[in-house]
Amino acid sequence: MNEVVVGLACEDGGHFSTVTTLVDAALVSTHSWLDGVIATCRSWRGVHPGEPWYKYDSADAFDVRPITIDGQRIAPRGYIRGESLKPEASMWRKILLLFCHAQPRPDVVILVRDLDGYADRRAGLLQVRDRLPWPFKIVFAGAEPEVEAWLVSGFEPGDDRERSLAAEIKRDLSFDPTTESHRLTSHPNDARTDAKRVLEQLCGSDLDRRQACLQDSRLIHSRGSTNGARAFLDEIEQHIVPVFGPTS
Repeated sequence: MNEVVVGLACEDGGHFSTVTTLVDAALVSTHSWLDGVIATCRSWRGVHPGEPWYKYDSADAFDVRPITIDGQRIAPRGYIRGESLKPEASMWRKILLLFCHAQPRPDVVILVRDLDGYADRRAGLLQVRDRLPWPFKIVFAGAEPEVEAWLVSGFEPGDDRERSLAAEIKRDLSFDPTTESHRLTSHPNDARTDAKRVLEQLCGSDLDRRQACLQDSRLIHSRGSTNGARAFLDEIEQHIVPVFGPTS
């Protein structure tokens, strides 16, 4: 098959690492033939050549060109089907227009955003994705409150030391952050409930231990009804997995 190009707009390398790990795991789980060769069958790209992901810069969209799809003209400014723009809708529309003009144009675009407790961030993105015709599938990874909560939800103690540590953190917070990660926060960063802080307590700076928190996507799915992870995993199955061929 031809290489599938996946566009990715996110905020930082942590977003990129978490999202791409979950996507690849879902693809290999469904299409076993991808195991060991997936890197040759899909590529990640940002808006600019050579970048694996894109972080929005308003200067890039200063004179972005409109595009016509299915007879509808999509411009970087103005109402969306007569509706006033919801928060951040203008940014997402410009990002998607930039991907429309990218070469090669992506087959799928993933938009990643920490919601930080602001419901209207999701509303603005969905307004742009669902109310306009785009030439590619669009998948939304909206983490509540931030993507580190997804790693916390995937944490399972591997030994007595980690079990004791997890129990101590649970007592300190008065709730279990692995099963209720949506109750964590993203600001202020020195709060006991800060998702980054809790992840640091659980895994330290060990990148391999953090990556291990993403290995069991079923666990993350089961714990992800309120932190956005389940919705993202479901969208992977709906919009990305079929691009690689029929599933049995």
